Amino acid sequence: MAGILSPSMPVLVVVDGADRGGEGGEGGEGGGSAYCSLNEGLGKVLRFGAHSEEVLVRLRWMRDKLGPLLDAALTSAAPRGARGIALRPLLGAALAMGDDGHNRCKALTALLLQALAPPLAALDVRTLTTADSEHGFDAADAAKAISFLAENAHFGLNVAMGACKLALDRISGLPHCSYASAMCRNGVDFGVRVGGAGGAWHVAPSPAVPSAVWFKGYGPADACRDLGDSAITETLGLGAPAMACAPALMAFVGGTAAEALTYTAEARRTYACAGLWAELQMPALDFAGVPMLLDAALVVANSARPAINTGIAHKEPGVGQIGAGVSRAPLAPFEAAVMRLAAGL
Repeated sequence: MAGILSPSMPVLVVVDGADRGGEGGEGGEGGGSAYCSLNEGLGKVLRFGAHSEEVLVRLRWMRDKLGPLLDAALTSAAPRGARGIALRPLLGAALAMGDDGHNRCKALTALLLQALAPPLAALDVRTLTTADSEHGFDAADAAKAISFLAENAHFGLNVAMGACKLALDRISGLPHCSYASAMCRNGVDFGVRVGGAGGAWHVAPSPAVPSAVWFKGYGPADACRDLGDSAITETLGLGAPAMACAPALMAFVGGTAAEALTYTAEARRTYACAGLWAELQMPALDFAGVPMLLDAALVVANSARPAINTGIAHKEPGVGQIGAGVSRAPLAPFEAAVMRLAAGL
């Protein structure tokens, strides 16, 4: 549940269309782009600490085959003059189809597959080359890439993470800004950044996940403390703030469909903006806008620990995910961030 990368691994590139005169384009400095790894799926994968030959074989395939094929398909799928897929409309459609944008990304993955499968199937693989690979391509490679996306319901998560990272980077360094620009946890520490403090992390011990649905054969004694870089989605307003869109998710993380509405109502106390992105609407709440931009000042004023949808990893590396639940961010990092901002007034 961490973004482990080496220089040879392909990444998703998310670009601010407003900076580029349209959708897509090449990334650059100045906050106009963000990056995220490709999702490997669940089970024994690198992000859960597994490094067996099976894991390495998959990573090599992702480097040599999947990355170049997706790159070519994105170019083919993009509107004329662009190089990519517009993500905000896809995120909005996914929420309307029952996703929360974090722990449930089935719809987002399906929408990405819908956009990418036709150009993948139509590629003339004989013309594909890549400087990082000595391997050729054949029709079976494109079919395997389509199958990989179809069988990995979490593929869209990393796309959402990149979009959230790009958006939140835009407030980093904004004077006196109390909006959180990142939340992250590594199983030991829980860190929060706020816009007005730039890149400074405010840190406290990472909490245990208090309520969870465990996979068969596992329980609380097997679990690592809360961890994962995917809390970047919750920082913007996906995940728990958007739970009203995803009542089916409650069977996975624990609770009732009615409680999904409760998490969204709770988020309205600590997230500063509703409807910031017009595309993100909640049908169950008469198409109200999703609560967005977690405000450290509101967290402290209300003594409200933000909820975070999360998967739960085994405490031993390589085992993988053993459950899912709803965690609670500690108050201390938000209090430290607010005190830092107050000291600068």
